[in-house]
Amino acid sequence: MKKSLFLRMFALVLALFMLAACGAGNAQEEASEPSGKEAVAVRIGTPATGDKGARMLECARAAAEKQYFEEELAKAGYVPEYYGFEGAGPAVNEAMIAGDLDIAIYGDMPAVVLASKFDGVKWIAMDNSAVQQGIVVQKDSGIKSAADLKGKKVIAETGTTCQKFLISYLENAGLSESDIEEINATTANAQTEFAAGAVDAVVLPCMAAYRLVNEKEVGEILVVAGNEEYLQSQYVVAARTDFLEKHPEAAEAVIRALIRGQEFAAENPEQIYELFADSRYSADVYRSVYSFDDSFAFFDPEPTEACAEKLKALVSYALDKGLIKNSVDVDTVLDRSYYDAAVK
Repeated sequence: MKKSLFLRMFALVLALFMLAACGAGNAQEEASEPSGKEAVAVRIGTPATGDKGARMLECARAAAEKQYFEEELAKAGYVPEYYGFEGAGPAVNEAMIAGDLDIAIYGDMPAVVLASKFDGVKWIAMDNSAVQQGIVVQKDSGIKSAADLKGKKVIAETGTTCQKFLISYLENAGLSESDIEEINATTANAQTEFAAGAVDAVVLPCMAAYRLVNEKEVGEILVVAGNEEYLQSQYVVAARTDFLEKHPEAAEAVIRALIRGQEFAAENPEQIYELFADSRYSADVYRSVYSFDDSFAFFDPEPTEACAEKLKALVSYALDKGLIKNSVDVDTVLDRSYYDAAVK
């Protein structure tokens, strides 16, 4: 009797032990399984490369360096992937048309070129409404004004904001592209050619211009955009419409990251210069570039009416100069609904 009772008790304990072991195993298996859906990649393109591969520009640079893109996109179930293009705006456009990018953050000129031949894109925010370019001339060249560029060899990459800067500068002085010998080259090749003395002047993004003059001690600054609106360009945030239709919350997250980037820059200008510094451009270079307005109000991503008017003027300009064949309806392409949703 006692033996039978003992056996029954032993069997009960064994059963309970096995049940507990199975439960623990199931719990462990469930814990090892991923929770939630896998993050969706948002492919963001930029016309620049750097120490970390792709190098975001302007407000997007602040958002990337501070990990705001990662933080805001993660909240909506996304993760950013950055792609840099040495071929600048034209190369970014090719990737957008091919569907290799979801979002491009770059100059207004290539953005207009893209919209003129590809109807699957929207401009959803701004990255910088006062982009700075500059012209560097050879030392002792005697070039002191736009008039002195007449007949000279000048490098400006075709289809970029640098070319637009050059044309605006010449026309303001009553000249045109036909008055100079214009040469096309990428930013990197342009600097090499200029340093070798092959040309008289070169048009560059201001970072490259100040680095060339102040740190490489090659050439001297002829002009920078500064607060002259007719010389300023804009950087826009362009997105493929098929991406926007499927992932509007991702677009809103990108815009929120940009808003945080502008706020950080406005509150911490000195930190921005140090944050942007890398092996290519020093903090002093960025300090010079943004010296025209250290409030960083121009980093505001809101696509304002003023931004729209500048884009319309650029479209007219590009048509007149034959830079685009088809017009662009800015009121249709510039869609601020994503910005409005982001700030609600």
